[in-house]
Amino acid sequence: MAKAPTAEAATEAKPVCGIIMPIAAMPPKYDAAHWIDVRRVIDAAIIKADMTPQIVSDSFEGDVIQRRIINNLYDNPVVVCDVSGVNPNVMFELGMRITFKQPVVIITDDYDTIPFDTKVIEHLGYPRDLHIHHTTDFIEKLADRIQRLHEQKKSDTFTSFIEEFGTFEVLEPTKKVVPAEQLILDRLTQIEARLSRPSEIEMMREINRRAHGAVLKNDELVEYNFVFKPSTTMDQVKELSDHFHRRYRCNAGVINTRNGNLMLEVKLDPSYSFDVKTTETLLNAMPAHLREIIEKVEMTIS
Repeated sequence: MAKAPTAEAATEAKPVCGIIMPIAAMPPKYDAAHWIDVRRVIDAAIIKADMTPQIVSDSFEGDVIQRRIINNLYDNPVVVCDVSGVNPNVMFELGMRITFKQPVVIITDDYDTIPFDTKVIEHLGYPRDLHIHHTTDFIEKLADRIQRLHEQKKSDTFTSFIEEFGTFEVLEPTKKVVPAEQLILDRLTQIEARLSRPSEIEMMREINRRAHGAVLKNDELVEYNFVFKPSTTMDQVKELSDHFHRRYRCNAGVINTRNGNLMLEVKLDPSYSFDVKTTETLLNAMPAHLREIIEKVEMTIS
C-alpha cells in the first residue's frame, strides 16, 4: 500500500510565487524594518494561495544573482510586485516580468500614487501602517488574485497586459540540457570543491558544536558575528545584510572592521521562533556565493 505524502513533501511540491519588492531603507518614508513587515504580509497571502513565497533574487541553488533574477522572473508561475516608493530596481524587474508576458500582481501602499504608466495595470492597495483589520482584508484579496492568475496560467488562458497592444516575440532565457550522469558529476565536483575549503569545514564544525550545546530561553537573543575573508567587498557584505533583512526579523547591517576584515553583526529576534539549533539551516539558506566569503562565524546568546 502506497504511503500518503508527508506534510514536508507536500510543501516542497508547491509552486513558487516570486516576489519583487524593496528590501533596504528608503528614508525618510520607509525604514528597513517596514519592508520586513510588508514581506510577512505578502508571504501570508502567497501561502494562503497554496504557493511558496520567494524573492526573485533568491534561489535554492547557488548561482550568479543576475541570472537567478532573470530566470525566476521568467519561470515563476506568478509574481507579486510591490511598487511602493517607486524603487528603480523594482520597476526594472517589473518591466522585465511584463515583457516576458507572465502573470504579475502589482501592489502598492497608500502613501503615494503609482506612476501613470503602471496605474493602468490592475493593482491592489494596502495600508502603509499595516493596520491588522485592513491588512487581513488585503491578504484575502491578494491570495484570491494570486490563485486566479495561477489557474489562468495552468489552463493557458492568461493574457498579458502587453498583449493588448499587439503581438510581441519573447526571447526565452537560454537553457542547456545535459545528460543526468553529467549533471550528477557536476554537482559532485561542486560538493568536493566546497569540502576542500578548510575554513568552511571548520566553520560548520564550530556551528554544530555550539548549536547542540545550547538552548534558547524565551527572552534571549542570538547574535552572530560574520567575519569575512580579506578579499570581501563592502557590496558583498551589504548583499548578505539584505539577505537577513528579507528572510528573518532581525537587525543586520552593523558593519565593523576587525584586523582589517569586514564583519557583519546579526541579532535575531526570538519572536521569529528562531533557535540555536537552526544555525546550520541559516548557513545553508544563504546563496552559495555569499557563504563562500565567510571566514569565521561567532555566536553569542544574550
